[in-house]
Amino acid sequence: NLAAVWDLPVIFLVENNGYGLSTPSKDQFRCAHIADKGIGYGIESKT
Repeated sequence: NLAAVWDLPVIFLVENNGYGLSTPSKDQFRCAHIADKGIGYGIESKT
């Protein structure tokens, strides 16, 4: 969120292993791809 607020030129690399804190990601996120979560913060995302 801070990167979006300050409009920082930053690259985040995320590896999705299918789990988040021992819960399957399909039960945690409604988005199809984890990269889609950046849209809510105004951050361009690519997969």
